[in-house]
Amino acid sequence: MIFDERDLEAAKQSGAIDPASFDRLTTFLKSRSDPAASSDTESLRFLANFNDVFISTGIVILAFGLAAASGTLFGSTGSPLIVLLPVIAALWALLEYFAGRRRLLLPSMTLSAMIAFLAAMLTSLMVSGLVDPDSLGQRVLSGGPRLLRDFSLSAALGGGAAALAVFVRFRLPFALFLVAIAAAFCAYTLAASYGNIGLLYGGLSSLVIGLFTLAVAIGFDARDPERAGLSSDNAFWLHLAAAPQIMLGLRGVVTGSGIGPTGADDAGLLILALVCVGLLSVALNRRALIASGLVSFWLALNAVFGLGGVMWTLLLLGGGIVLLGAGWKTARRLVLSFVPKTELFGRVFPPEPL
Repeated sequence: MIFDERDLEAAKQSGAIDPASFDRLTTFLKSRSDPAASSDTESLRFLANFNDVFISTGIVILAFGLAAASGTLFGSTGSPLIVLLPVIAALWALLEYFAGRRRLLLPSMTLSAMIAFLAAMLTSLMVSGLVDPDSLGQRVLSGGPRLLRDFSLSAALGGGAAALAVFVRFRLPFALFLVAIAAAFCAYTLAASYGNIGLLYGGLSSLVIGLFTLAVAIGFDARDPERAGLSSDNAFWLHLAAAPQIMLGLRGVVTGSGIGPTGADDAGLLILALVCVGLLSVALNRRALIASGLVSFWLALNAVFGLGGVMWTLLLLGGGIVLLGAGWKTARRLVLSFVPKTELFGRVFPPEPL
Protein backbone atom coordinates (compact mmCIF):
# COMPACT_ATOMS: atom_id res chain seq x y z
CA MET A 1 0.00 0.00 0.00
CA ILE A 2 1.18 3.54 -0.82
CA PHE A 3 0.47 6.46 1.49
CA ASP A 4 0.95 10.14 0.73
CA GLU A 5 1.21 13.26 2.90
CA ARG A 6 -2.55 13.77 2.91
CA ASP A 7 -3.03 10.36 4.52
CA LEU A 8 -0.54 11.21 7.26
CA GLU A 9 -2.20 14.59 7.84
CA ALA A 10 -5.60 12.91 8.09
CA ALA A 11 -4.20 10.39 10.58
CA LYS A 12 -2.84 13.23 12.72
CA GLN A 13 -6.11 15.17 12.66
CA SER A 14 -8.09 12.06 13.61
CA GLY A 15 -5.82 11.41 16.58
CA ALA A 16 -4.39 8.16 15.22
CA ILE A 17 -0.89 9.61 15.65
CA ASP A 18 0.16 12.50 17.88
CA PRO A 19 1.74 15.67 16.38
CA ALA A 20 5.25 14.81 17.64
CA SER A 21 5.12 11.37 16.01
CA PHE A 22 3.77 12.95 12.83
CA ASP A 23 6.73 15.36 12.67
CA ARG A 24 9.26 12.58 13.24
CA LEU A 25 7.60 10.29 10.68
CA THR A 26 7.38 12.94 7.95
CA THR A 27 11.00 13.99 8.57
CA PHE A 28 12.10 10.35 8.28
CA LEU A 29 10.13 9.72 5.08
CA LYS A 30 11.41 12.93 3.47
CA SER A 31 14.99 12.01 4.33
CA ARG A 32 14.59 8.70 2.49
CA SER A 33 13.57 10.47 -0.71
CA ASP A 34 15.81 13.52 -0.22
CA PRO A 35 18.98 12.79 1.77
CA ALA A 36 19.79 16.52 1.95
CA ALA A 37 16.65 17.04 4.05
CA SER A 38 17.62 14.55 6.74
CA SER A 39 19.31 17.20 8.89
CA ASP A 40 17.07 20.14 8.00
CA THR A 41 15.91 21.63 11.31
CA GLU A 42 14.04 24.59 9.87
CA SER A 43 11.19 23.06 7.89
CA LEU A 44 8.27 25.48 7.65
CA ARG A 45 5.63 22.98 8.74
CA PHE A 46 2.95 25.65 9.06
CA LEU A 47 2.86 26.01 5.25
CA ALA A 48 1.10 22.69 4.71
CA ASN A 49 -1.32 23.64 1.93
CA PHE A 50 -3.31 26.53 0.52
CA ASN A 51 -6.36 25.59 2.58
CA ASP A 52 -4.55 26.83 5.68
CA VAL A 53 -3.92 30.16 3.95
CA PHE A 54 -7.56 30.27 2.88
CA ILE A 55 -8.79 29.63 6.44
CA SER A 56 -6.35 32.17 7.89
CA THR A 57 -7.59 34.84 5.48
CA GLY A 58 -11.14 34.16 6.59
CA ILE A 59 -10.11 34.39 10.24
CA VAL A 60 -8.61 37.87 9.70
CA ILE A 61 -11.73 39.10 7.91
CA LEU A 62 -13.97 37.56 10.57
CA ALA A 63 -11.96 39.21 13.35
CA PHE A 64 -12.47 42.64 11.79
CA GLY A 65 -16.16 41.88 11.49
CA LEU A 66 -16.39 40.79 15.13
CA ALA A 67 -14.58 43.94 16.24
CA ALA A 68 -16.92 46.13 14.19
CA ALA A 69 -19.99 44.33 15.53
CA SER A 70 -18.80 44.55 19.13
CA GLY A 71 -17.99 48.23 18.70
CA THR A 72 -21.46 48.88 17.31
CA LEU A 73 -23.21 47.00 20.10
CA PHE A 74 -21.11 48.01 23.09
CA GLY A 75 -19.15 51.09 21.95
CA SER A 76 -21.54 53.44 23.75
CA THR A 77 -20.38 52.03 27.10
CA GLY A 78 -16.92 53.55 26.59
CA SER A 79 -15.36 50.48 28.20
CA PRO A 80 -12.60 48.68 26.26
CA LEU A 81 -13.19 45.63 28.43
CA ILE A 82 -16.82 45.30 27.30
CA VAL A 83 -15.92 46.00 23.65
CA LEU A 84 -12.81 43.86 23.21
CA LEU A 85 -13.39 40.96 25.59
CA PRO A 86 -16.19 39.35 23.49
CA VAL A 87 -13.93 39.51 20.41
CA ILE A 88 -11.05 37.87 22.30
CA ALA A 89 -13.41 35.21 23.65
CA ALA A 90 -14.72 34.42 20.16
CA LEU A 91 -11.20 34.14 18.74
CA TRP A 92 -10.16 31.91 21.65
CA ALA A 93 -13.12 29.61 20.89
CA LEU A 94 -11.87 29.35 17.31
CA LEU A 95 -8.39 28.63 18.65
CA GLU A 96 -9.77 25.77 20.73
CA TYR A 97 -11.07 24.25 17.50
CA PHE A 98 -8.19 24.91 15.11
CA ALA A 99 -5.33 24.38 17.59
CA GLY A 100 -6.83 22.05 20.13
CA ARG A 101 -8.80 19.80 17.78
CA ARG A 102 -7.74 20.27 14.15
CA ARG A 103 -4.05 21.02 14.79
CA LEU A 104 -3.88 23.45 11.87
CA LEU A 105 -0.77 25.53 12.47
CA LEU A 106 -1.18 28.59 10.25
CA PRO A 107 -4.77 29.34 11.39
CA SER A 108 -3.65 28.75 14.98
CA MET A 109 -0.74 31.17 14.53
CA THR A 110 -3.06 33.78 13.03
CA LEU A 111 -5.51 33.48 15.90
CA SER A 112 -2.69 33.61 18.48
CA ALA A 113 -1.24 36.80 17.00
CA MET A 114 -4.65 38.49 16.90
CA ILE A 115 -5.50 37.45 20.47
CA ALA A 116 -2.16 38.78 21.71
CA PHE A 117 -2.66 42.05 19.82
CA LEU A 118 -6.19 42.58 21.16
CA ALA A 119 -5.07 41.71 24.68
CA ALA A 120 -2.27 44.28 24.36
CA MET A 121 -4.78 46.90 23.23
CA LEU A 122 -7.18 46.03 26.04
CA THR A 123 -4.64 46.23 28.86
CA SER A 124 -2.96 49.37 27.52
CA LEU A 125 -6.26 51.25 27.17
CA MET A 126 -7.44 50.18 30.62
CA VAL A 127 -4.16 51.07 32.37
CA SER A 128 -3.55 54.35 30.57
CA GLY A 129 -7.17 55.46 30.59
CA LEU A 130 -6.95 56.75 27.01
CA VAL A 131 -10.59 55.98 26.27
CA ASP A 132 -12.31 59.22 27.20
CA PRO A 133 -12.10 61.66 24.25
CA ASP A 134 -13.05 64.60 26.49
CA SER A 135 -10.01 64.21 28.76
CA LEU A 136 -7.64 62.65 26.21
CA GLY A 137 -5.79 65.86 25.33
CA GLN A 138 -5.41 66.90 28.95
CA ARG A 139 -4.08 63.48 29.97
CA VAL A 140 -1.52 63.47 27.17
CA LEU A 141 -0.29 66.96 28.07
CA SER A 142 -0.12 66.29 31.79
CA GLY A 143 1.10 62.70 31.65
CA GLY A 144 3.72 63.07 28.94
CA PRO A 145 6.48 60.42 28.93
CA ARG A 146 5.07 58.61 31.96
CA LEU A 147 1.75 58.04 30.19
CA LEU A 148 3.55 56.73 27.11
CA ARG A 149 5.66 54.41 29.28
CA ASP A 150 2.59 53.04 31.08
CA PHE A 151 0.80 52.53 27.75
CA SER A 152 3.76 50.65 26.23
CA LEU A 153 4.48 48.55 29.31
CA SER A 154 0.87 47.51 29.80
CA ALA A 155 0.57 46.62 26.10
CA ALA A 156 3.69 44.44 26.27
CA LEU A 157 2.59 42.74 29.48
CA GLY A 158 -0.97 42.15 28.27
CA GLY A 159 0.06 40.80 24.90
CA GLY A 160 2.82 38.68 26.42
CA ALA A 161 0.47 37.23 29.03
CA ALA A 162 -2.06 36.28 26.34
CA ALA A 163 0.65 34.65 24.22
CA LEU A 164 1.95 32.76 27.25
CA ALA A 165 -1.58 31.52 27.98
CA VAL A 166 -1.79 30.22 24.40
CA PHE A 167 1.54 28.42 24.78
CA VAL A 168 0.57 26.84 28.11
CA ARG A 169 -2.81 25.72 26.76
CA PHE A 170 -1.84 24.49 23.29
CA ARG A 171 2.00 24.23 23.36
CA LEU A 172 2.07 26.25 20.13
CA PRO A 173 5.72 27.10 19.34
CA PHE A 174 4.78 30.34 17.56
CA ALA A 175 3.35 31.62 20.84
CA LEU A 176 6.88 31.63 22.29
CA PHE A 177 7.89 34.02 19.50
CA LEU A 178 5.12 36.38 20.61
CA VAL A 179 6.19 36.04 24.25
CA ALA A 180 9.80 36.83 23.36
CA ILE A 181 8.82 39.90 21.33
CA ALA A 182 6.57 41.17 24.13
CA ALA A 183 9.31 40.66 26.73
CA ALA A 184 11.83 42.49 24.55
CA PHE A 185 9.41 45.38 23.99
CA CYS A 186 8.88 45.61 27.72
CA ALA A 187 12.64 45.73 28.33
CA TYR A 188 13.17 48.40 25.68
CA THR A 189 10.40 50.52 27.16
CA LEU A 190 12.05 50.36 30.57
CA ALA A 191 15.42 51.25 29.04
CA ALA A 192 13.97 54.20 27.15
CA SER A 193 12.25 55.48 30.30
CA TYR A 194 15.69 56.35 31.66
CA GLY A 195 16.09 59.01 28.98
CA ASN A 196 19.56 59.58 27.60
CA ILE A 197 21.02 56.58 29.45
CA GLY A 198 18.59 54.26 27.70
CA LEU A 199 19.37 55.81 24.32
CA LEU A 200 23.14 55.70 24.93
CA TYR A 201 23.14 51.99 25.69
CA GLY A 202 20.41 51.09 23.20
CA GLY A 203 22.72 48.92 21.16
CA LEU A 204 23.98 47.10 24.21
CA SER A 205 20.44 46.53 25.49
CA SER A 206 19.40 45.01 22.18
CA LEU A 207 22.47 42.77 22.15
CA VAL A 208 21.93 41.57 25.73
CA ILE A 209 18.22 40.84 25.19
CA GLY A 210 18.97 39.08 21.91
CA LEU A 211 21.69 36.94 23.49
CA PHE A 212 19.39 36.02 26.38
CA THR A 213 16.68 34.95 23.93
CA LEU A 214 19.30 33.00 21.98
CA ALA A 215 20.38 31.23 25.18
CA VAL A 216 16.79 30.14 25.84
CA ALA A 217 16.53 28.92 22.24
CA ILE A 218 19.75 26.92 22.61
CA GLY A 219 18.32 25.43 25.80
CA PHE A 220 15.34 24.10 23.84
CA ASP A 221 17.69 22.83 21.13
CA ALA A 222 19.79 20.98 23.72
CA ARG A 223 16.66 19.13 24.89
CA ASP A 224 16.12 17.79 21.36
CA PRO A 225 19.52 16.91 19.78
CA GLU A 226 17.81 15.19 16.83
CA ARG A 227 15.87 18.41 16.09
CA ALA A 228 12.73 16.41 15.33
CA GLY A 229 10.32 17.24 18.17
CA LEU A 230 8.40 20.11 19.70
CA SER A 231 11.45 21.52 21.52
CA SER A 232 13.16 22.09 18.18
CA ASP A 233 10.11 24.01 16.91
CA ASN A 234 10.13 26.12 20.07
CA ALA A 235 13.80 26.87 19.51
CA PHE A 236 13.20 27.79 15.86
CA TRP A 237 10.80 30.61 16.74
CA LEU A 238 13.03 31.86 19.55
CA HIS A 239 15.97 31.96 17.14
CA LEU A 240 13.85 34.12 14.84
CA ALA A 241 13.08 36.47 17.73
CA ALA A 242 16.72 36.64 18.87
CA ALA A 243 18.47 37.06 15.53
CA PRO A 244 17.43 40.62 14.50
CA GLN A 245 18.02 41.91 18.03
CA ILE A 246 21.53 40.47 18.11
CA MET A 247 22.35 41.97 14.73
CA LEU A 248 20.96 45.40 15.59
CA GLY A 249 22.75 45.25 18.92
CA LEU A 250 26.08 44.35 17.33
CA ARG A 251 25.69 47.15 14.83
CA GLY A 252 24.80 49.61 17.59
CA VAL A 253 27.73 48.58 19.82
CA VAL A 254 30.29 48.66 17.00
CA THR A 255 29.14 51.74 15.08
CA GLY A 256 27.28 53.63 17.80
CA SER A 257 24.00 53.47 15.86
CA GLY A 258 21.80 50.55 14.95
CA ILE A 259 20.35 52.31 11.90
CA GLY A 260 22.92 54.94 10.93
CA PRO A 261 25.53 54.59 8.18
CA THR A 262 28.62 52.48 8.82
CA GLY A 263 31.97 54.24 8.71
CA ALA A 264 34.96 52.66 7.04
CA ASP A 265 36.78 52.44 10.37
CA ASP A 266 33.99 50.42 11.96
CA ALA A 267 33.20 48.28 8.92
CA GLY A 268 36.07 45.83 9.42
CA LEU A 269 35.18 45.21 13.07
CA LEU A 270 31.50 44.81 12.20
CA ILE A 271 32.30 42.31 9.43
CA LEU A 272 34.44 40.31 11.86
CA ALA A 273 31.60 40.24 14.42
CA LEU A 274 29.09 39.18 11.78
CA VAL A 275 31.38 36.40 10.55
CA CYS A 276 31.65 35.07 14.12
CA VAL A 277 27.87 35.11 14.46
CA GLY A 278 27.61 33.36 11.09
CA LEU A 279 29.94 30.59 12.27
CA LEU A 280 27.79 30.16 15.37
CA SER A 281 24.70 29.95 13.16
CA VAL A 282 26.29 27.23 11.04
CA ALA A 283 27.36 25.26 14.13
CA LEU A 284 23.85 25.51 15.60
CA ASN A 285 22.34 24.48 12.25
CA ARG A 286 20.15 27.57 12.32
CA ARG A 287 20.06 29.97 9.38
CA ALA A 288 18.10 32.74 11.11
CA LEU A 289 21.18 34.47 12.53
CA ILE A 290 22.80 34.69 9.10
CA ALA A 291 19.61 35.84 7.36
CA SER A 292 19.03 38.64 9.87
CA GLY A 293 22.57 39.96 9.40
CA LEU A 294 22.44 40.34 5.61
CA VAL A 295 21.56 44.04 5.65
CA SER A 296 24.27 44.87 8.20
CA PHE A 297 26.81 42.80 6.26
CA TRP A 298 25.88 44.52 3.00
CA LEU A 299 26.18 47.99 4.56
CA ALA A 300 29.57 47.08 6.04
CA LEU A 301 30.82 45.83 2.67
CA ASN A 302 29.59 49.06 1.05
CA ALA A 303 31.62 51.03 3.58
CA VAL A 304 34.72 49.02 2.67
CA PHE A 305 34.32 49.24 -1.11
CA GLY A 306 32.81 52.74 -1.20
CA LEU A 307 29.86 53.94 -3.25
CA GLY A 308 31.42 52.61 -6.45
CA GLY A 309 31.57 49.08 -5.13
CA VAL A 310 27.86 48.28 -5.06
CA MET A 311 28.33 45.74 -7.82
CA TRP A 312 31.08 43.94 -5.89
CA THR A 313 29.12 43.89 -2.64
CA LEU A 314 26.08 42.39 -4.37
CA LEU A 315 28.22 39.78 -6.12
CA LEU A 316 30.06 38.83 -2.95
CA LEU A 317 27.00 38.75 -0.73
CA GLY A 318 24.70 36.99 -3.20
CA GLY A 319 27.35 34.51 -4.25
CA GLY A 320 28.24 33.76 -0.64
CA ILE A 321 24.60 33.07 0.26
CA VAL A 322 24.14 30.73 -2.71
CA LEU A 323 27.37 28.84 -1.99
CA LEU A 324 26.63 28.55 1.72
CA GLY A 325 23.07 27.39 1.09
CA ALA A 326 24.15 24.79 -1.47
CA GLY A 327 27.06 23.57 0.66
CA TRP A 328 25.46 23.90 4.09
CA LYS A 329 26.25 20.33 5.13
CA THR A 330 29.89 20.65 4.06
CA ALA A 331 30.22 24.00 5.86
CA ARG A 332 28.79 22.46 9.03
CA ARG A 333 31.23 19.56 8.97
CA LEU A 334 34.11 22.02 8.61
CA VAL A 335 32.94 24.25 11.46
CA LEU A 336 32.08 21.31 13.73
CA SER A 337 35.60 19.92 13.32
CA PHE A 338 36.69 22.69 15.71
CA VAL A 339 33.92 21.97 18.27
CA PRO A 340 34.76 19.72 21.25
CA LYS A 341 33.25 16.24 20.96
CA THR A 342 31.43 16.08 24.29
CA GLU A 343 27.84 15.17 25.13
CA LEU A 344 26.89 18.76 26.00
CA PHE A 345 28.41 20.24 22.84
CA GLY A 346 26.87 17.41 20.84
CA ARG A 347 23.41 18.35 22.09
CA VAL A 348 23.88 22.07 21.39
CA PHE A 349 25.76 21.63 18.10
CA PRO A 350 24.28 18.47 16.51
CA PRO A 351 26.72 16.49 14.34
CA GLU A 352 26.25 16.48 10.60
CA PRO A 353 25.64 12.96 9.19
CA LEU A 354 28.02 11.81 6.47
